[in-house]
Amino acid sequence: MKIYKFNFELDKKTLLRSLRSCAYFAVSFFLIVYLIYHASNGFQSRVETEPVLYSVGEKNVTLDAYIFRNESIITSNYDGIVSYLTEENEKVTDTSVVADIYKSGTDTSLIDEIAELDRQISILSEVSASAMIFTDIASIDNSISKSLSTLNSYVNTGDIKSALSSSDILLADLSRRQLRMTSQKNFYEYINTLSARKEALSLALPNPIQSVRADAQGYFSRMCDGYEAYFDFEKIDTLSVTDFFKIKAEAQNAAPQHNAIGKIITDFEWYLVCPIEHNLTGSFSEGKEYNINFIQNMNIALPVLLERIATDSAEGSSLLIFKCSRMPSDFNYLRTQKITISSKSVAGLKIPRSSVRVTDGKTFVYILVGGRVYMRSVDIAGDAGEYYYVSENSSTVEIDGKEYYPLKQNDSVIVYGTDLYHGKIYK
Repeated sequence: MKIYKFNFELDKKTLLRSLRSCAYFAVSFFLIVYLIYHASNGFQSRVETEPVLYSVGEKNVTLDAYIFRNESIITSNYDGIVSYLTEENEKVTDTSVVADIYKSGTDTSLIDEIAELDRQISILSEVSASAMIFTDIASIDNSISKSLSTLNSYVNTGDIKSALSSSDILLADLSRRQLRMTSQKNFYEYINTLSARKEALSLALPNPIQSVRADAQGYFSRMCDGYEAYFDFEKIDTLSVTDFFKIKAEAQNAAPQHNAIGKIITDFEWYLVCPIEHNLTGSFSEGKEYNINFIQNMNIALPVLLERIATDSAEGSSLLIFKCSRMPSDFNYLRTQKITISSKSVAGLKIPRSSVRVTDGKTFVYILVGGRVYMRSVDIAGDAGEYYYVSENSSTVEIDGKEYYPLKQNDSVIVYGTDLYHGKIYK
């Protein structure tokens, strides 16, 4: 009689392999079933809704704007190193010394250090003068946080002038905090030290070869771009479309005048001339006030008056000529600015553009009510940004022989969903 020996280890491995094969088979089977079930719409697709509310929106237009100001150029009599004594956009009289001119070869580090000492003395004097006004640490810290954020924004957009101005505000806030955290009452002792340092440096500095005075009362600016001779403030009242494009072409190779050190803006009113397609002018009205956002100036918003719309039959464009009476100290008066302006207001039931569908020229949306999908007709009254504004009294529409009611306020419009149709049920 033949006796068989049982190999326990070998049979154990065979059993494990069989179990693994069964497991793989089971997983594969359930995966196939899952995919078939999903492909046959066994699962409902995701659906997203948004409430329908009445709203008013602003339709914005982005334009190029060209600045016209009443500008008087100031020049020096000599070539040399310019040391400015007046801040940008600072108000001056016709006797104000705006800059000193030093002969070429003068140690500019002395000039720069004296200017920095003047800056620190001015900031610390202002902080010391207001030191007795109670300000809690939390308020100062909040101001520091805002100053840091503003400074970072200016640096990121390349607006160095505004960044430097913002850094002065930050230094003042940090100085106020130091006073509140210590027993100091003011910075007068430190100011005296800085003043003594400034006096010592001034003695080492040679006398200027010219002190340049303002030739009129107004606002001083160091920014001379050569366009002053072309964008003539006096021409604004009669400026035509043809005139503007001729001036713009002639000014392409403009360069600052020789030895120009700055200019005086002698009028607080200035103008923005904006070329625009003629068919878009219907959204604007002469004599109406608008708010303009200056994209390259941290989106600063200024109120302006549309003084005139210039139209020329020989040109395909028109001009919007705005007048502004505000002169913010931290504003960068680049000759050409990118602006956005609200051309008109639109009102109605606000719905996302993505929710609107069109069949046979008829517009409609889907809404969700108690888990069931319904079609609703919409009459679009206008658009602004990513939204349409729908009439509250839209008409009933007929599609494929069926009538569908209009959209109403507080409906839940479907903004995302697939395989939608009237009567579909979501569980």
